[in-house]
Amino acid sequence: MKPIQKVKVEILGKTFAISGETSPAYLKKLAKYVNDKMKKINQGSSNKDLGQLAILVALNIADEYLQIKDLKIDPQEDWEEKIQAVIDDLDKALIGEIPE
Repeated sequence: MKPIQKVKVEILGKTFAISGETSPAYLKKLAKYVNDKMKKINQGSSNKDLGQLAILVALNIADEYLQIKDLKIDPQEDWEEKIQAVIDDLDKALIGEIPE
């Protein structure tokens, strides 16, 4: 089990103490992403309360997640194909065939 990391972050001008089993830099990256989303969704409307804004941001992030999930792309498989293509090109170059 990884040690719990704690960090203070700022979201919409308010300071929050968050913790997780990842690096403080990653936790700050997550907080920045949420902060940027909240600012973007809150643009042009000062009437949203924090709860309403948080729900809209959560729905927006959930939509992004589901769209990516629905692509059904296996990132590992994609890299394996790219690595194999590079290996094939190197093999061809070593025996005198240059890929176009």
